[in-house]
Amino acid sequence: MARAKKTTTAKAKAPAKPAAKPVAKVPDGAAQLVDALNADYAAVCKRVHELGVADPDGRKDQNDIAIHQNSLDEIKSGKYEYGRVFKTAKAGQKHTKLQYEDGQGTTVVGFIDNKTGELLKAADEKTPGDPAGYNLNDTNSLKACLGQADWGANFIHTPQS
Repeated sequence: MARAKKTTTAKAKAPAKPAAKPVAKVPDGAAQLVDALNADYAAVCKRVHELGVADPDGRKDQNDIAIHQNSLDEIKSGKYEYGRVFKTAKAGQKHTKLQYEDGQGTTVVGFIDNKTGELLKAADEKTPGDPAGYNLNDTNSLKACLGQADWGANFIHTPQS
């Protein structure tokens, strides 16, 4: 006796996923801020090595002077590897992290609100804190921020007027 063929019913289609929210654009001032922080760090490194080469009273070890001179030569040729590099990284829809990488890992120094352009202190590595007093979308505020930007990111915690 032949078996009856099973009939199947069509499965209901899964509901369509809602459209993803558009990703907020990082404020244009963020790239300028990163450039200013990296430039300040490079200038400090250069000054440190220039002071290491200077030997007005002839008391410095010649090997130390040679090490500093070699670093200055690498800076001049563009081959010097800086110990700290500032960059931005997405931190979800609302914020962009302002951070630096060094031999110890990555350190978040602040956050940028993608919608308003406001620079925020970092409460911790993942959480934005209080406003730092600068808005990267405002020309005057951005100019003030870039003028105060320092490689230690102190400008975020103690903005100057």
